[in-house]
Amino acid sequence: MLMAALPGIGSTGTVADAAAAPTPSYYIALGASLVTGDGSTGGADYVNDLATYAQQGIPGLQVVNLGCGGETTSTMINGGHCTSKYSTGSQLGDAEAFLQAHPGQVAFITLDIGADDVLGCASAGAINESCFESGLAKVEQNLPTILGGLRAAGGSLPIVGIEYYDPFLQYWLDGTSGQEAAQESVSLVGQLNSALGSAYAQYGVTPANSSTTFDTSNWALTGSWDGTTVPANVGIICNWTNMCTSGGTNVHTNNTGYAELASTFEAVLSVPLHVTLNPESQTVTSGSTATFIAAATGLPPPSVSWQISTSGGSTWITVGGWTATSERASLTAFENGWEIRAVFANSNESVATSPAPITVTPPTTTVVLPSNGATLSGTSDLDAAASPGVTNVQYELSGGGFTDSVIATATPTIYGWLAAWNTTTVPNGIYTLQSAASSGGMSGTSPGIGVTVNNPAPATTVVLPSNGATLSSSQYLAATASSGVTKVQYELSGGGLTDSVIATATPTIYGWLAAWNTKTVPNGSYTLQSVASYAGGVSGASPGVTITVTN
Repeated sequence: MLMAALPGIGSTGTVADAAAAPTPSYYIALGASLVTGDGSTGGADYVNDLATYAQQGIPGLQVVNLGCGGETTSTMINGGHCTSKYSTGSQLGDAEAFLQAHPGQVAFITLDIGADDVLGCASAGAINESCFESGLAKVEQNLPTILGGLRAAGGSLPIVGIEYYDPFLQYWLDGTSGQEAAQESVSLVGQLNSALGSAYAQYGVTPANSSTTFDTSNWALTGSWDGTTVPANVGIICNWTNMCTSGGTNVHTNNTGYAELASTFEAVLSVPLHVTLNPESQTVTSGSTATFIAAATGLPPPSVSWQISTSGGSTWITVGGWTATSERASLTAFENGWEIRAVFANSNESVATSPAPITVTPPTTTVVLPSNGATLSGTSDLDAAASPGVTNVQYELSGGGFTDSVIATATPTIYGWLAAWNTTTVPNGIYTLQSAASSGGMSGTSPGIGVTVNNPAPATTVVLPSNGATLSSSQYLAATASSGVTKVQYELSGGGLTDSVIATATPTIYGWLAAWNTKTVPNGSYTLQSVASYAGGVSGASPGVTITVTN
């Protein structure tokens, strides 16, 4: 029962309707060499790591990676780099075209652009500030064009843009001049991230601050590299990027760094929850199992709970232990008229599915044996089919003074609900037979079938006294009778008596015995017979024996 899962009570179908809105199924990754996984081994990169995470909340999500190593904000807009990769001639053009071709189907975008505008300004342990300022100006000029184009094509869909770590902290390993350059780089990368953040804020883009993840401003001597104590920020750059193993020529993260970048994006990525599958209303017979299915997409990946309402949706009660998108319950009369819904929730929001009404109907049953119109006698086998979940089947008889009288209780078997009925318990005649099935507080009856009970009269024979016997005082009487007989009486005719009952017998191992005081009748000749009866009243008399009473 569904109610068994409700708080305080203890623990003890079917395809659902899809939501009308299309299900988001694409993640567009835009940017430069970090997007393409440069510097990693074994194909690791933050895009695929992020996609794996996102697929927990958006099943079936597909990655559209348009990244191009070495891409700048200018080439992203105008092309000229990775030209053969883009059908429109530029990364931005292809992104806009994809968004326009897949309205409502893109879940989110990540953006990693701007670093290559200034990377060329650092070399040989030094940074050319004039070059850096020129590159920064291009970022400030071009980024609004990029973000504006994405917004125009994709609307308000979530976009997460990177704020960079500082690879030039590696210069700290090059002595005094290198340490000065490293400290200067922190300031310059901060300016770049500030420019990115300003544009992001203008266009509703969420920043993924890898500078914080990489602890860029932490100069405490708590880091380690190659057995040497170094500032914390320098240690992270050496351990999470390829800078210190490449002599300062490879700014890309290694596998560890890519995992950290993915975590940085995961921490801020938010895709609104969207119900994609509502539970279907259920109409089941009492005792049957119903399956409720629901689904929703969104990030962070949502958890699911289920709620029931007994008040037409005015109030809702959480079903204890139901935390899967597909749940099953055996339904009874108790749950008839309830509603059920799923609630999906993450740290940002919650959303409920449409409620699904629950209708529980009585169990169904059909008499299989005997067939309609059958004539029965003696002990007859009864068989009925019943709907799943039925816990009890009885057979009821109407007619001849009976109204829905229970004549047998069935046993469930692989052949159906079987019972044996001794038809001699009712009078001969025409009846209506039906099966009645019960489950979960509800019962249902089968269509009635007509049967005729026609039992022959039982046989009986007087054994004692013998024919022609002379009797006096008290006399024992004995008779045999057919199997199934429930009563035997002795009747006397003669001397003014006609089939007068003189004794009622008791069944024993020696037959049907009775004692008769012969002094209750006048002396004379008589005919004695036994009369045997079934419980249903069908009776038969023995041949008469002649006796003489002489007291």
